[in-house]
Amino acid sequence: MESISQTIVAQRKKKHLSQEELAHQSGISLRTIQRIEKGTVNPHGHTLKTLAIALELDLSKIETSHSGNNLGTLRTLNAIGLLVIIAPLIHLFIQLMYWRRKKVNTGINQIERRIISFQIIWLLTTLVTFVLIHIISYLIAGQSVIGHFPYRLATYIFLLILNAGVVASTATQLNKDQAKILQWVPPLL
Repeated sequence: MESISQTIVAQRKKKHLSQEELAHQSGISLRTIQRIEKGTVNPHGHTLKTLAIALELDLSKIETSHSGNNLGTLRTLNAIGLLVIIAPLIHLFIQLMYWRRKKVNTGINQIERRIISFQIIWLLTTLVTFVLIHIISYLIAGQSVIGHFPYRLATYIFLLILNAGVVASTATQLNKDQAKILQWVPPLL
């Protein structure tokens, strides 16, 4: 599969344009075009659309070819969600930092946002669940713990299994139909 830089170079040459002419036509600086064609920079949003228009390329084809190159980034971002098992609060911070460093184009960005949004929702749900268990056990038994059964631990294990299941399901969907990945999760970012 062709990278976005290869697609742009091929189309520019097909249209018999120099880098300078493409810069003039698109309004994008020559230096930016040189970096994009070398593959040292991935164009985002406006730059990608502007180049697609100037080169008469179908933006969806560029995004699709570009998304194939970022499948590894999506897999890593998704797998970071499993860090919740050993670092419950820190995993979200790590995931957000990784996402900000590896941010890609708008087509993939929606999947990234839903992956991170799921982790945010999971974390908030877990915190609210623990507070509710504490309140309910206090109201029912007059104490913060009901009997000797560890309700909080059992609930947390259940929520961890749920999280791992969603991460595993997302990982398999990354290999198949990316359009269906976590569609039920509202993007919070």
